[in-house]
Amino acid sequence: ALPQAERAARAMLAAAETDWDQAVALSLLGDVQQAQGDLTAALANYQRTFETMERLAEADPSSAVVQRDLSASLDRLGDVQQAQGDLRSALANYQRSLAIRKRLAESDPSSAVAQRDLSVSLSKLGEVQQAQG
Repeated sequence: ALPQAERAARAMLAAAETDWDQAVALSLLGDVQQAQGDLTAALANYQRTFETMERLAEADPSSAVVQRDLSASLDRLGDVQQAQGDLRSALANYQRSLAIRKRLAESDPSSAVAQRDLSVSLSKLGEVQQAQG
């Protein structure tokens, strides 16, 4: 299943017409690579995803969708960094993600998605802090 998923992600990347499409495809490719245990390749694709999402967020700072995608890209970076034992970098990315998610939750307190995302960020921070001792 993973080789098929990798082919599909690469096909999406080749067909990407917008920066957002490219970022989504890179993120999916990173997900597959992470599942395959290729953390170096996953980290590189997540970094490219983050850079694209950061540009999109700067261009449209009021878009909650883009802000949420930006926070997700930071989480993915943190996940791989944590798996690689780079707890300092993971913590920094989780903290950046948390800041975005706090703003989103505060701007729409009735959003269950925003509240769930906030709880995920807090959980990830707790995991890294626990691992750090």
